[in-house]
Amino acid sequence: MYWLEEPVVSKDYENMAAVKSRSGNVKIACGENYYRKDFADALKYDVFDILQPDVTKCGGITEMVKIAVKIANMARIWSKEWAPHYYGGGLGLAACLQVMDAVPDGLMMEFPHNESVLRNGILETKIEIIDGHVEVPSMPGLGVVLDEKVMNSCRIDR
Repeated sequence: MYWLEEPVVSKDYENMAAVKSRSGNVKIACGENYYRKDFADALKYDVFDILQPDVTKCGGITEMVKIAVKIANMARIWSKEWAPHYYGGGLGLAACLQVMDAVPDGLMMEFPHNESVLRNGILETKIEIIDGHVEVPSMPGLGVVLDEKVMNSCRIDR
């Protein structure tokens, strides 16, 4: 096992640090539920080896790039790594891939294998794993085109 992801409640820095101090060769990953200030707190309390910002939760693409660049720079000094957290829709996946492509030294990215119409069906531009790799979409913006028929079928009108 390479890492243990959020072994305690995400902002319980005291217990997270205690787990990290006893984790041996298993790295501690956290950050999927962090937003802006939370990352600074996690750094201050030294609760992680791998930071996992989630582009859909941390404040968007610009905020995730800022976080990832800081972690990439820290990796050279304090042996920290970053591996984006992702579990959600197709737009979040496309955004996460763009950040991974733009910021150096990303370790890897989670990629759920379960079927989800909001992830797999909502995009006309398919994103697939081939031999353990994903090609980053290269069209303008996030690099993908939405399937409007699928989007409309997922709408909930109130």
